Amino acid sequence: MADMDNQDQSDIRPRGAMGDAGPAAAAQTERRRSADVHVLYSRFPARDERSVQFSFRVANFPHIRCAFGEDIALEVLETLRQIASDVIGSDGTVLANVEGGLHVLLQDASNMGAGPLPAACQRLVEAFCGSLPMVALDTSAGPICLWVSGAWSIGSAPIPNAPAVVLETGETSHGFSGLPPRQGADWAKGYRADMARAARILPCIERAFAGQSGRLALFWQAVSDGEDVLYHEALLRWIGADGEPRSIASDILALERLGFARFLDRHVVAQVVAELEESPDVVLGVNISAQSVDRDCWWDEIEHRLSRTPNAGGRLFIEITETAAFPDISEAVHVATRMRALGCRIVLDGFGTGFASIRHVLALAPDLVKIDRSFLGRVHASARARAVFEQLVGLAQSLGANPIVEGVQTEAEADVARQAGGLWQQGSYWGRPAAFRAGGRPAPGDLPSRESRSCGSRMSGGGHQ
Repeated sequence: MADMDNQDQSDIRPRGAMGDAGPAAAAQTERRRSADVHVLYSRFPARDERSVQFSFRVANFPHIRCAFGEDIALEVLETLRQIASDVIGSDGTVLANVEGGLHVLLQDASNMGAGPLPAACQRLVEAFCGSLPMVALDTSAGPICLWVSGAWSIGSAPIPNAPAVVLETGETSHGFSGLPPRQGADWAKGYRADMARAARILPCIERAFAGQSGRLALFWQAVSDGEDVLYHEALLRWIGADGEPRSIASDILALERLGFARFLDRHVVAQVVAELEESPDVVLGVNISAQSVDRDCWWDEIEHRLSRTPNAGGRLFIEITETAAFPDISEAVHVATRMRALGCRIVLDGFGTGFASIRHVLALAPDLVKIDRSFLGRVHASARARAVFEQLVGLAQSLGANPIVEGVQTEAEADVARQAGGLWQQGSYWGRPAAFRAGGRPAPGDLPSRESRSCGSRMSGGGHQ
């Protein structure tokens, strides 16, 4: 593989590739080129007994085309082709097509590194597709983030006038979960605004968690009953020019609409796990989008890290927020089961709003359910509003989950929540999000089992270590 800073692309850029003679000529060239990338086998001699083919697809290419126009879409695709060419170097050839795809033929697989070739191919695909969204590409219309999926295949060396034989294949382990593109000026304007948010947030994440000075930082807010702290939830904040932290809730909603939430969640979860590894006495919570509770290779790494650190899983609460729909509820159940096997507690956030439903509570069997702050905020408006809040807390308990009441801002609200059975609470009354964790002592024991929960249940049993 070539070094990205030193690679000269002149020896690998195919004649007629996009960018040589403008978008129109490039499009015409691509249409003439055979859709079967195996024609590359006949054009370039193989130097290894096995040749590797990679295929990448820009999942949000139709969105970019609708929101920014054809010329910007092709500009983005050409930039991606150049990036892939830099990565592959003189070992292969990269071709783009006007539907947002890249085809890569690697003639020499000897530079893929030690170990089995299939594993090396999978690593390259996952790394390429996982890192691209974190780099906003500069375009004539401003920075744009790409959502890319990939696949690979290993084939036998070609025989003239005979098709190559595919020996092994693989693909990225996650699917695109963004909303579909739509026609119309209003949708295009909204998509461009969401993309501007993504291009501001995503490139900052890796810098923030790599110890570099950045605009993003983790803050912490306790879940407490007034005496004990159940856990501290990690909350990502944008640090303004004035040094004041600001919520990025609107940015997260934009990332969900675009399908990029998993890339944010991957880094935040990894950082919280690092906190657990470094501090054996802390109990932490991390909030993720429902879009991220899916088949994805980064959960394998989290599982490995939790399993090698004593009781790390038992000190992690995973909060799932359903402001977006689950891509696949059965996959979500699978991920929750894996994490629960390591001792993690599953929390369903925003109960009563969004996509959260009784069906999902029954399927996921969460240890705790967070009652959305909007219900407590209305309890003093009318007797009916208070009854709705109390019934929602009771419903969570009847479904076998311990309730956490969000948005507690006053003593009166804390009392109402407690009287309804919401002993665990979170809100500014118990402390605003802060850059450090403080206040309260660790809760005295494990959550009661689902079978033994009742309306007044607290922590009981062995303590957190």
